[in-house]
Amino acid sequence: MEFRYLLSLGSNLGNRHAHLMRGLQLLGCEVNVRRVTRIMETLPLQSPDHDVKEHGAYLNCVVDCEGSYEAQELYDDVICPIEDVVGHDRTQKWQPRALDVDVLFWAHNDDTTFDACTPIRSQEDRGFKVPHMGVWTRPFLLELIESDLHLSRHRLMALMD
Repeated sequence: MEFRYLLSLGSNLGNRHAHLMRGLQLLGCEVNVRRVTRIMETLPLQSPDHDVKEHGAYLNCVVDCEGSYEAQELYDDVICPIEDVVGHDRTQKWQPRALDVDVLFWAHNDDTTFDACTPIRSQEDRGFKVPHMGVWTRPFLLELIESDLHLSRHRLMALMD
């Protein structure tokens, strides 16, 4: 395995727990899932440009995994097809989703813990960006990363400098 990834999975439509489990199952067919955090319920992100009052709460988790895909390739060839199978409407942003998967961080896989791996500082292509632009503004992601994966947000921030 060449790369490590921290991915977030979220669902706010239908059987949210089943959608997360299906996403994890399909993800496990393409990459080695090392650890999964607990599942946390959160409210949808508020946006001045989009009305989310009618959107249901999300179930979320963070996954530490490894594989041979570069980040963009992982997104295009693995994540998008999984989201499409489980249910992800790409016609509009800020819509409820059966499954949403984001690449939060990625690194060269050269150690047993993510924060000891060699970071790949950034990648941006066609609107796809790693580290994910929302990771620092979503406290629940940082809480799951710190408490369940035992990774320090300060260490992750230092990795990205």
